[in-house]
Amino acid sequence: MAKQTSKKILLLFVIVLSVGFIVSFYYYETNNQSSVVSADKKEAQTILKKVSVKSLQKSEQGNESAVTLAGAITANNISKIKIDPSKGIVEDLAVNEGDTVVKGQKLFTYKNVSMELEMKEAEAVLTEKKQLLSSAESNSIIKWDLYNKASKTYTADQASELADLKGQATIASNDIANAKAAVDTAQITYQAAVEKLENNVVKASTDGQIKSLNKEILEKSDDEKNSDNFIEIVDSSSVYVKGKINEFDRESASLQQPVEIIDRKNPKNTWRGKITKIGYLVAENGKSDDKKEEENPNLSKYPYTVKLDETDNIPLIGSNVYVKLLSDDEALLKIPQKYIIEEKTTEDGQDKEKYFVWKVVDGKIKKQEITIDEAKISKKGTVITGGISKEDSIVEATEGLKEGMEVS
Repeated sequence: MAKQTSKKILLLFVIVLSVGFIVSFYYYETNNQSSVVSADKKEAQTILKKVSVKSLQKSEQGNESAVTLAGAITANNISKIKIDPSKGIVEDLAVNEGDTVVKGQKLFTYKNVSMELEMKEAEAVLTEKKQLLSSAESNSIIKWDLYNKASKTYTADQASELADLKGQATIASNDIANAKAAVDTAQITYQAAVEKLENNVVKASTDGQIKSLNKEILEKSDDEKNSDNFIEIVDSSSVYVKGKINEFDRESASLQQPVEIIDRKNPKNTWRGKITKIGYLVAENGKSDDKKEEENPNLSKYPYTVKLDETDNIPLIGSNVYVKLLSDDEALLKIPQKYIIEEKTTEDGQDKEKYFVWKVVDGKIKKQEITIDEAKISKKGTVITGGISKEDSIVEATEGLKEGMEVS
């Protein structure tokens, strides 16, 4: 009886131990999987978000300028070419819309049969006159040779014959002079015909890009050809804003003053530039924009010009924009301190501090060295003097970031 009781107790102990082992193993595996999932979640949450340096300027520099002007975007140079039907028909079109051209590059040629015939006739006359000159020169050589030989053996009774030979030689020399004059005249006529024909080759008057090529105009009437543009070339190597500033706002503007250019259709699109010209004479009344109606018509207005800073994303030529005058502080490039990495290094035995940001390049972060104005570090941001521009994007400098990490 005691043995059976012992067996039951032992069996119960084994069962309890087995259950405890199973429960412990299950708890361990569950906890381990939870740790893996948590790690995966944490890694998944390390999604980097980029922010444009331009947007940081708006958030950190909230002071609004009291003066905002209106203007329109214009290119450095615009060349508009019309067809001249009097020169002939257009042939040999050498460019396409979108092509980049340089000054002096051939665009197209006029075909004019009458001008071609005129040049060929002038060339034939020139050839004939040159042949006559050659004959006159040969004849002169012969005549003077006869005279020179006779003058060595002549006698007194042959004086008249010698004089006659000299006269013939002199006439031959005069024929050369006349023939040369005829050649010169024919050369001038021929050169004029060539230049006239060369003027039928139309070349680009400026560097730039062909923004418009109206091939349909080739089939239109002469009057329509005279009125519509055939080719438009835009040189956007430099881009400007041109507009008018009233007599009161003019006192707030100065040459080389920084400005912000704002797209009127999409205010999120902005550019930077500087005032390069302020007129001293009142601007002539021209085409008005919708803001002009809000201005006092009794105020005198003066022309101004702003040159945009270089950018890969230039505004649409001809579009209307606002121009906000900036203070020196507003014109500075600033970013919050949380985006900047500060590292201490030793160069030439001296301790130095270097500064970096995580710059976004091709969708991945790259450690980019920057330079700052250490005298202008404030709560509003750190002034950046080099290394990045407002066109770049960066990410916040948090721990654990490495080069090559992808950005959303």
